[in-house]
Amino acid sequence: MNTKDGSKKCKILILFFSVLSLSISCYAEFYNYIHNHLSIEMDNDKIIEYGSKEYDLSKFINKNNGDILSVSDVINTNIIGEQYFFVKVGKYFISKTIPVSVEIVDTQGPTIVLKEDEVIINKGQKYNLLDNILSITDNVDNMIYSNIIIGIGNVAYYTLNSNFDNFKSGLYNVEVVAFDKSNNISTAEFKINVKDK
Repeated sequence: MNTKDGSKKCKILILFFSVLSLSISCYAEFYNYIHNHLSIEMDNDKIIEYGSKEYDLSKFINKNNGDILSVSDVINTNIIGEQYFFVKVGKYFISKTIPVSVEIVDTQGPTIVLKEDEVIINKGQKYNLLDNILSITDNVDNMIYSNIIIGIGNVAYYTLNSNFDNFKSGLYNVEVVAFDKSNNISTAEFKINVKDK
């Protein structure tokens, strides 16, 4: 083999590896630049109502640098609090997955169902105000019980407010106030008509 040919092959190999090294270096710079600039801008209020079945996580995206490739919708709206979903953004065959938080909240108050709008009793007749409540339920806390039964604490409960006196004839208002664990409040009213015998 000729030294001249060997030297020429060596120079070609050195040139090849130099170009390859420079290409890899340029691609790495390009990749890092694109990857670091892939981004999304989100709404400040990323809130979903507890139990919602119809929601679109992509509606929270205001602006994006890159194409939105996918938005994961794996969140559980039956759990109150912060949850994460993922947005995949891409450009020039380079992609990045960005975690985004969303808040699941309960803004619905309890549902109060009364047996009657007006209860009529005779003067002196015993009557328990709780007897006119058919049910008090909440979308998160399920059944809600009277504070007389459970006491007040970090629980859902309801109270009754009235100046009802079964020994005095007249029309009395009774207000039912229900509280859930998320501090939502609902009210309902009924009347008790105490009649002379």
